[in-house]
Amino acid sequence: MYRIRFLLIILRCLIRNAAPIGIERRLSYRAIPLIDTDFTRMFTHSYSLFMGLARWHLLFGSEFRNLAVRHKWAPVTTRELINYKRSIRAFRKFELRTRVIHWDEDRFYVEQSFDVDGQTMVAALVEGLVRGPQGVLKPGEVFAKAGCAGPAPEPSEQMRQMIAYLKKSSI
Repeated sequence: MYRIRFLLIILRCLIRNAAPIGIERRLSYRAIPLIDTDFTRMFTHSYSLFMGLARWHLLFGSEFRNLAVRHKWAPVTTRELINYKRSIRAFRKFELRTRVIHWDEDRFYVEQSFDVDGQTMVAALVEGLVRGPQGVLKPGEVFAKAGCAGPAPEPSEQMRQMIAYLKKSSI
């Protein structure tokens, strides 16, 4: 099922015009029993799979896709911090929101959340980098080329603390 969803995301991105990378993206899904869930609740690995799809949607639905193909860039997830507040039940429709919240000299940060009826069930902060043929690229330069001129967005205080935790937890 993941591969089918992945192909649909890529087709959606190729058909539509590229949107600015800085805007929030939303995807809607339904938790399918015995595929995404056991009999009652979504598997923890299903959340990660959906988050990966949403990041593909974010990156390849923006100007980044043209730059990535042209320059042979590859976005890479380096760390994830996931807070499971409540499980999504089988058959429930949910919305997955994804947005770039910050970047610094080494990494970029993406906030993702699973919402059911306006209530956040799972929230995540994902740290990533962009690799090119010559090695790891500076996020500021990548985002500038992708149309995000100016300084990086400032994260909320809560997100700033989570980013600090991710940085501190690196090996």
